[in-house]
Amino acid sequence: MTLRLRTWFLEVILAAFFVLNSRRQFSDTIPALVLKPLSLTFVSALALRMNKFQLIIHHVFRFVWNMLFIISYPVLATFGILFVGVTYFFSALSKLLTRLSPNREEIVLQNSEWEPLSNSSVLLEGKIFKQIMFGPACYQIRRTDGIPSVLEDHYFGKKIKIMEEGFLLEKWNATESKDLPDFDICLYDPDQDKLTKLTTIKSFDWHLSQKEDDWLLLKWFDGTQGGEVKVTI
Repeated sequence: MTLRLRTWFLEVILAAFFVLNSRRQFSDTIPALVLKPLSLTFVSALALRMNKFQLIIHHVFRFVWNMLFIISYPVLATFGILFVGVTYFFSALSKLLTRLSPNREEIVLQNSEWEPLSNSSVLLEGKIFKQIMFGPACYQIRRTDGIPSVLEDHYFGKKIKIMEEGFLLEKWNATESKDLPDFDICLYDPDQDKLTKLTTIKSFDWHLSQKEDDWLLLKWFDGTQGGEVKVTI
């Protein structure tokens, strides 16, 4: 009797444990089966709403961009046409004025008077032959004593340096502004009426820097670079 009671009691306990375990698994399964479709439905609805919102924003921005382009295109096109027209007009006007205006690079002065070229000596006098616009003038030179001179065959600048050996002169190799500067630095001996070329300098800005017994040091600067040359006299 006792053994049978024990066996029955054990069977009851096992049956109760099985029932309780079955109920717990069933209770866990029911929410999972119900909540999972609900969560998928909510996510799908939310994604659909987001896609619609993005699509609306896209259409709004595209509409605004198209409106801005439609409004600004005539303005930009008009500005471009006006800019090209104004540029072409001023270019044509500049060409016309260039053709109509006289040569402004040089002015020829034919009615100038003879005048001394240096305050230190009255042997040489000059008369302006041509004045370069924004530049120096070239002169015809002659002797004041009336003696015919080799100087009358050339044109010179007004830079004159008087030395014991004679006159240091700037002889112009050209009188057209497009060919300048192109000068021969020469030594003129008035006793023998002899003109000796020392060197050629292609610069308006030059000067005698140093003098020794038998040589001269000339320096020049053309606006961007300079140099010096040593010549024998």
